[in-house]
Amino acid sequence: MSTSTSLSPSPAPTVSPSPTSPAQTPPFNPTTFSAQAPYPEPPDEFVQDRVRYVKRVILANKGYHPGSSHIWKYGLQYVRGSDTKEVYYCHECAVGKYKQELFVINGTSRVRNHLEKKHRIDSQTGIRRKFCTQKSVLDLQKDAAASSTFFWKDSVEKFKELLIRWIVYCHIAFFQLENQYFRELLFFLNPAL
Repeated sequence: MSTSTSLSPSPAPTVSPSPTSPAQTPPFNPTTFSAQAPYPEPPDEFVQDRVRYVKRVILANKGYHPGSSHIWKYGLQYVRGSDTKEVYYCHECAVGKYKQELFVINGTSRVRNHLEKKHRIDSQTGIRRKFCTQKSVLDLQKDAAASSTFFWKDSVEKFKELLIRWIVYCHIAFFQLENQYFRELLFFLNPAL
């Protein structure tokens, strides 16, 4: 994925990939990628950890177009000056003033995982997930009970078979089966019994 265009030094690279204040940031340019979210225009080049990065669009031959993945709505390609590898610049990290992780672009899975874990952007659809509060313990128990009931409904016959086999092979006395506490245990496991 290297390019034949050399990375010649330019007069003044930007020192940080983080956007400056809105008053200093040029307005969003919708022609770069039509489906892009309205992020401030990222710098043409910047330096991070003493390595210079240049926008891929600047170095590209005419007709350059990013891939069709949703990751390009949330970032763009830069070329690393030290080895000319293409890396992913995350707009969300820039807006949140996080340090850019600058993943080497070799597929989209690492970038999609980053967007999902750090920015709550669904890795399949590319849609931001709404902030949801953590479920209470009671809600979690209700969900578990509902899924447990579903499981037992599908396997009531198997449960009965295993119970009868256990009773017969272990010589369980029948009065034990009539015990109130044993019956409560069975009803707890499956109210349908």
